[in-house]
Amino acid sequence: YALMSSFRTLLCSLLILFFVMYFFGVFFCQAAAEFRWEDMETQHSEGLEEFFGDLPRTFLSLFMSITSGVSWQLCFLPLMELGWVYGALFIAYIVLCLFGVMNV
Repeated sequence: YALMSSFRTLLCSLLILFFVMYFFGVFFCQAAAEFRWEDMETQHSEGLEEFFGDLPRTFLSLFMSITSGVSWQLCFLPLMELGWVYGALFIAYIVLCLFGVMNV
């Protein structure tokens, strides 16, 4: 009985984590795509394309940054090229996931 009741809580936590990651993933991926589209002549850092090139890559980068798969600073620095707002939102994502969702 204890396993079944804790499994329900686990599924709810995973669902919340998925929606938070999806929201921020779409936001960061769209921002990176617009930045590359508007400024096609200049050379951008490889990190922007590597971490935020498309939605699956962005989703993986966000997941890896909260589970120590990659240092979140490596994902943070390319977002700072877009502006300080994106860097601040990435830090808000890290804080929300680590202290709000995963600390349940």
